[in-house]
Amino acid sequence: MPNLNKIDPLFYNGVRIQDVGKPIKCLVWTSNGFNIDNGNSQIIAKYPFINAFGLNTTHKQIFDLSEQQEVCYISSAQRVCLYMQNVHKIVKTPLPNNFGVDGSGVTVAIIDTGCKPHLDLVLGKNRIIKFVDFVNGKTFAYDDNGHGTFVSGVLCGKGVCSNGCCRGVAPNCNIIVLKALNSDGETQVFTILDAMQWIIDHKKQFNIKVVCMSFGSEPVLRYDPLAIGAEALWDNGIVVVCASGNDGPEKNSVKSPAISPKVLSVGSCTTDNQQNKSEFCSYGIYQGIIKPEVFAPGENIVSLDAFNGFYTSMSGTSVSTPIVAGVAALMLQKQPQLSPNEIKRILISQSSLNVSKQNLIINAQNAINYLL
Repeated sequence: MPNLNKIDPLFYNGVRIQDVGKPIKCLVWTSNGFNIDNGNSQIIAKYPFINAFGLNTTHKQIFDLSEQQEVCYISSAQRVCLYMQNVHKIVKTPLPNNFGVDGSGVTVAIIDTGCKPHLDLVLGKNRIIKFVDFVNGKTFAYDDNGHGTFVSGVLCGKGVCSNGCCRGVAPNCNIIVLKALNSDGETQVFTILDAMQWIIDHKKQFNIKVVCMSFGSEPVLRYDPLAIGAEALWDNGIVVVCASGNDGPEKNSVKSPAISPKVLSVGSCTTDNQQNKSEFCSYGIYQGIIKPEVFAPGENIVSLDAFNGFYTSMSGTSVSTPIVAGVAALMLQKQPQLSPNEIKRILISQSSLNVSKQNLIINAQNAINYLL
């Protein structure tokens, strides 16, 4: 009999109704790395930063593994998706940079659909200092979806093609683009964990200080892989900024990894007066913590177009997330020794409170002034 305490209930129910001979992908957490008897199963990925590995296996092997002492938990390979939608109205960039800092010397990793070498990112100096493709294995920077290019522009576009009007929050920071989502804006959790493992392995080489994650998946009850992976990055001194999700107004709809109590989760507020939570924004209470912690403009925002022109506009918590990641980069330029916990504390404490809605609206100027 399998040890049901070690198998995610939703995963177990799904396994039971599948064809017995059909291969099953899962994530296995262990107490001692990868020294287990996995029978005829195929290990398809290893994640030493969280003591887990991906497995292509069978019903029987999953049940047998659950009985091994070294196995802590077995969960599904969830699907991961983006949090942005196309719109038509064009508005100004919500946080034009006038803070006296521009992100110089700070490297931000963006896990997304890739990034087009847009003039706003490469003219004069190519600030895409590394591009890694976990989807198609290409060696040159590209974006077959557009989401990652848009996010990059909100974070650090220079506004070259708009005379500075469409400038990002930290227009002189460097970015590392990790393409982990496909042209449809989807992927499996394994690919995101591959990107996270890469960040851990190359953190010192590229001086990675911030990670921007404008994606998510349905939370797992225990051993949530995206949340645990994000927390490992946080514990390694990297500020992890995550989108809360676009499943509002339903309560307790925040996605993983934004549910983690450690990471900085970001919601979307209206762009005009920044006083109201966007209707589509996911929110809720997880482990006693109100999520998301902060809000930033996320409706009808203009940024880089990867396909048909210089700029386009979109909405979603995907838009709000790089705004907050950019502010974190500005703060780290001012005081490079700040820890992720200190960044989070300052951003929350210096954000503006909308008393009627209990929303903490990101206030970049207050956060920068606090460090002066």
